[in-house]
Amino acid sequence: MPSTTYPAIKHYWFGKAYTDLKIVIKDSHQRNVDTASDYWSKITDSNWFLKIFYGTTAASVVVGGTFVWLIIVPIHASIVGVIALAIMASFLVLDAAERIYLLIKGWTTICRSCGERIALPEFQCPKCMIWHSQLRPSSYGVWTHRCKCGHQLSCSFIGPRHQLKARCPHDHAIIDADIEVRSTTSVIALVGPPNSGKTCFQVAAFKGLRDSLAKANGFSFAFSNRDSEAFIEDELKTIICSGSTRKTVEYRPSAVSAVLEKPGHGKHQVLLFDAAGEVYQASDRLHQHNQFKHLTGTVLLLDPFSLNDIRHRHMHRLKAAGLDHRVATTEIIDILDRFLFSLQRHFGVPSDRVIASPLAIAVTKLDLLDLGKELPVTVNQDLTQHELQASSQRIRDKLIDWGAMGFVAQVERRFSNVAYFAIAPLKSSDGSSRAELNTVGVSSVLNWILIADKPKLF
Repeated sequence: MPSTTYPAIKHYWFGKAYTDLKIVIKDSHQRNVDTASDYWSKITDSNWFLKIFYGTTAASVVVGGTFVWLIIVPIHASIVGVIALAIMASFLVLDAAERIYLLIKGWTTICRSCGERIALPEFQCPKCMIWHSQLRPSSYGVWTHRCKCGHQLSCSFIGPRHQLKARCPHDHAIIDADIEVRSTTSVIALVGPPNSGKTCFQVAAFKGLRDSLAKANGFSFAFSNRDSEAFIEDELKTIICSGSTRKTVEYRPSAVSAVLEKPGHGKHQVLLFDAAGEVYQASDRLHQHNQFKHLTGTVLLLDPFSLNDIRHRHMHRLKAAGLDHRVATTEIIDILDRFLFSLQRHFGVPSDRVIASPLAIAVTKLDLLDLGKELPVTVNQDLTQHELQASSQRIRDKLIDWGAMGFVAQVERRFSNVAYFAIAPLKSSDGSSRAELNTVGVSSVLNWILIADKPKLF
């Protein structure tokens, strides 16, 4: 949760100005009392004239002095109030301008660790290392906030606030504010049971994004953080050495993310979220995956060998080739139903709502047992709309032929923007440890989702 205390000093006209006014009032009254007491103490019993003089003077000081500061104090308070209102108007206008600017730019920040949307990160004071959770134009300052250590921190998007060290206010994961607070974001979930190829798809997607999609569209590519880069590099090495990726064992892994940048377009982040396939085998395991509240696209990995018709037809060949442990066994329609039920139960998606965010059905593992001869892999990442519709219809019809009519019907009943793709991220038809990563079909999936999510991106 965000910090409950804020380690900054309030602007003078919203804090100390009123403290000083209170001190002035108290001091003025005390001076009148002290002066009146001094005159009163000079009254003697022996001289009636001095008694009258000093008594009258003491009363005049009390009455007259009090009358004067009762007039001056409201004037002083009014001046303080007018200045405070002017400053308040300034920071309210600047804060509203920042919110409107962010809305127009479409900049969003989704924590890659906890999946929550970040309205405002916490920023660290570079001097005393204390975190500030309200570093925006406010009563603490219009352009800067002064930390209790005395250091001035920029509090506006106009200033260098994004250069400060930042973290998520929800789980305190460190974020790069220069990238994540100043970019648009696509959050794409990879959904599928164990052994459906989600991790392999993720690796191929980022390799294709870096090597072809970004360059073809004039974007520079960089991983958003070192963890994402290290993960992809390690998986690429694992594929070379073992012919496959490592199994995802974390139920709540951080999303892998990269940033695309192009002059005139700004920055755009791509977050791919790959939870362990086991979370899709029970409807109560997705409630902590907050990424699903902010999805801009979904890729549902369909292993054709999980379909009864294909599995029964080829199981003996899979066992003979030692590939039976590399295919999914959970029916894809069960995965879809649990996914939809979790969206309804945990993330407030009504059961009768047609979901508008793009859904890509990626039929994978078509390299195994020459299954690609029945369903050729999508090889063109720059399909025209007509070509995409024709290719998608062909794959959809093949799935129906393979006995997945119920699955197709459920998909098209609940999602309004669906496309079907045929992919083979790994070329390993002989079942040996030798494999080659194939990004073409995967790039087609990613390209379609990014265009559907951000029509002006590519």
